This record gives sequence, structure tokens and C-alpha cells, in this order.
Amino acid sequence: MNRSIDWKSYLGIAGFALLVAAFIAFRVKPDWKISCMIAAGLGIASFIAYIAFNLRDVKDALGGRTALYSLNTLLAIVIVLSILGLINFLSVRHHKRWDITQGKIHSLSDQSLRILQNLDRVQRDVEITAFFREGDPSEAKMRDLLEMYTAASHRLKVQFFDPAKSPGLAKRYNIEEYNTAVFSSKDKEAKIKGQTEEEITNALIQVSRDAKKTVYFLQGHGEASIDETRENGYSHIKEELEKENFIVKKLVLLNEPGIPHDCSVLVIAGPKVAITPQELKVINEYLVMAGRALFLADPRETTGLENFLLPWGVKLGNDVIIDRVARALVGSELMPVATQYEEHPLTRNFRYATAYPMARSVDVTDKNDHGAADTVIGRTSPQSWAETDLSTLFEKNAADFNADKDRQGPIPLIVAATAPGKMPPEETPGETGKKLEEKVPETRIVVIGCSQFPNNQYCSFPGNSNFLMNTIAWLAEEEDLISIRPSTQSPKTISLTREQASLVFYSSLFGLPGAVLIIGIVVWVRRRNR
Repeated sequence: MNRSIDWKSYLGIAGFALLVAAFIAFRVKPDWKISCMIAAGLGIASFIAYIAFNLRDVKDALGGRTALYSLNTLLAIVIVLSILGLINFLSVRHHKRWDITQGKIHSLSDQSLRILQNLDRVQRDVEITAFFREGDPSEAKMRDLLEMYTAASHRLKVQFFDPAKSPGLAKRYNIEEYNTAVFSSKDKEAKIKGQTEEEITNALIQVSRDAKKTVYFLQGHGEASIDETRENGYSHIKEELEKENFIVKKLVLLNEPGIPHDCSVLVIAGPKVAITPQELKVINEYLVMAGRALFLADPRETTGLENFLLPWGVKLGNDVIIDRVARALVGSELMPVATQYEEHPLTRNFRYATAYPMARSVDVTDKNDHGAADTVIGRTSPQSWAETDLSTLFEKNAADFNADKDRQGPIPLIVAATAPGKMPPEETPGETGKKLEEKVPETRIVVIGCSQFPNNQYCSFPGNSNFLMNTIAWLAEEEDLISIRPSTQSPKTISLTREQASLVFYSSLFGLPGAVLIIGIVVWVRRRNR
């Protein structure tokens, strides 16, 4: 038998629906304040009317078996919520993050993690004092970034202050504007005014190293200049080295009696004319005394390095590498791409391709007068070859593989060498016996058959800049800097207005659960009225 609808039973549902609708509408559209208040008032009135019209049923429900069941249900809900709260507390204390974004934009780079691991290894604490306006979006961005750092290392101590509310502290740190973070460790201090991983990691590098190392770039023979900002210059590499706490200088050996004592790495980047025998003698003496050098030797140039490197077990080929595969990848077969790297501290975990515009082969040789251990650490693709007929290549702009003259790929173009070095004369065994026991002097050399790959034009190729920076880090014995630098990739986002964001949030928070709750109440009321 069908019963007529008891409208009094639905007053409670209507009241609940009006209250939820009023709350969501107010959060999405605060300017609807009056309408929301009216809706909320109607909702409260509906509840009161429901109780008034169903007073006996309400009393029976509160005093009967149903109330006991309801109390048990409420208790079960409280227990479940308590367990969830405990799980949430433990997850905050001992949490694990997963980054499922395509560009891993919510994960720290390999270099950042290496720097943090080094802080733990040397037991060095770093204090980060950030000055941001409370509630500013930049503050939230910086907090999110620093949370990733503190999750990876307990050596970081982070504090946030609003300069307007802490003027004394801001004056102490000479803070002149918002969005400034100060990194302090022992007697070192660094300031940044951005909210990027690269800036934070570079600041950590600056304050966590006790001494700066100097990289000299040889000049006077047409080498690439560290001050040149045009395509063929090295100004980008200079900036990157300075960010990682290196001092970068030029060196004109014709004006110097020898290699400066503070030289940690000597870079000879693509000389165009012959280096004088006297200069080569000075460079050789520097290498023998546990020196470190990076040679970038272009093809078709006679610079004296060809014979100079032979006693160190390195041979520069009189050829140009042709790579047919490179035409599809980078648009030129004269720009071979290296994707194969041998196991070496310099290439550990390095899986980026590097491109070399106009490169020559670099290989190891049996001739070795210094006891050097030479290793080919980079090769081109199997589809490449070393072209020896340079006149045909450049005069007729044509090249074909000749099995009798040319060398089939993969072609070696990067060689790393280590050799026993000598202590400086002033450091005799009697005076520094302990030091000699702790550290054996070692000569380190890297030779690459191209000088253009890290210049301002090609440094943006996926692995070029990283590979050169890793090479200098290995030569300077800064192994924790051998890594992949922070990515500058920006997250792909959807821009929403305040109203749209609020609508999405509250619809997901209350919409679906509210719909389920209302359906449940309707079903309960209909069954009760049967």
C-alpha cells in the first residue's frame, strides 16, 4: 500500500542541504554574504521545524535502542579517526615522498642530494634564515623547497621570519628587501633572493667549503675567452663555475714565470696557433708536480699539443669525426653525439648525450713516459667514422667512408689519465711525512677532441654543460660536485581563479560525500515511513 509523502520528515534533509549550500557558496563567492546568511537561516529554521513537528519521534530515537546503536557507531568512527590520525602523525615523522611528475619537478637533483650527503659526511650544520612576508606565495614556495632539503638531511636548520615583525633580526643580517634567505655555516655566509633549487644548492656549496679553488683558462693562442658573451665565448661556463664556489681567472703564460701556485685546474680550450715550446715546458713541469689540466683540442689545428700529449699516453687524431646519426639528432653529421661512456668517477651515473661540433678522435697510445693510466671514457655512435681525407671534406663538402684510410666507429673522443705526481720541493718527506701518508700526489688529465661543445652556443645541449662541469670537478678533486645539476624545467600548471579553485575544492570535499549522505538519509526516511 502506497503512503503519501510525509513532508515533515524531509525538513531535516532540507535544513542540512541549505546549510551545506550556504557554506560552499560563501567560500566560493564571499560577496554573496547576505544570500548565504538567508540560506543558512532557512536551514536552521528547517531543523527547528523538523524537531518541533517530530518531537515524539526525536525523543523515542534518543531514548531507544537506535540511539545505543548510533552511539556505538559514533564510537567506532572516533576510533577509526584516531587510528588515521596516528598514522598521519607517524607519516609526518617518518615519511617517504614519490614524485610522479613527468619532469621530476618535485624531486631534488642529483647534485643537491650529493651536496646534502656531503654535509652529513663531514658533519657540518647549515642554518638557513629566510625573510619573507607572512602569507606571501613566495614564502609558500620557499617552504616547499626547503622541506625537500630538510627531509634529505638533518644538518639543515631552517627558520622563517617576517622582516616587518622582526626588524632587529633583519637589521642584524642586513636584509634590505623581502624574499631573502641567509645561509650560514661556521664563519661563512651566503645570501640568495630567489626561490629556485639551483640558487639554494649553490648557496649550500658556498658555505660548506672551507676554501675556494682556482681554475685558470690559458689565453694568448686564440683560445675561447671566459669574458666573451657571444656564441663562441665561455662566459656561461665561467658563471656556472663561480656559482659552485670556484675562482675563475685568465692566464697568459708569456707574461708569467710559471703556473700560479693557486692553480687547481688549468684549462686549455681550443688554441688556434702553436703554443710555444717554453710554454709547453712550463705546462709539463706543472703536470709532473701533481698538476691538473683539461685539454680541448679542435681538429685541423696544429698547436703543439699533438706531440706534447704523447708522453702522457694520449694521441690526437688528424681527422674529423663524421656521424650520420647526428644529422637526424642535431641537424649536422659534423656534430657527433656521444652516448657511450666507460665506467669512471667522472662519468658515474652520467647518462646524458653530449654533442661535439667539429670534433677529432682522441685515443690512448702505448707510448707513456709518465706511468699514466689512460682510459677512453667517451665514444661516438657505431654509425660514425673518423674521416682522414680533410681536403675532400672541406673543399668539396663531401665525405664517404673509406675502409682503407678511415676508422669505423664508435670513435673515442674523450680520454682521462692519472699518473703519479711529485710533491713540491718545499714539502720534503721529513717535514710532511704525515701528509704524504694521508694523500699521495696525483696528476690528472682530461683530453677532449672539441672545444666548442661547452661554449655559449652549445652549452644548452642536454649534457654539454654538465659534462664540462663534472670534468673540472673531478680534476679539482671535488667529487661531490660530479652530478647532474638542478633542472630549470617549470611545472605544467593550470591557472584557476580564486572562485574556480574554491569551487573545485569544496565540491570535492562536500559534494560527493554530501550526495551520499543525503541519499542515505532519504533511504532511511522512506524505510522508516513504510
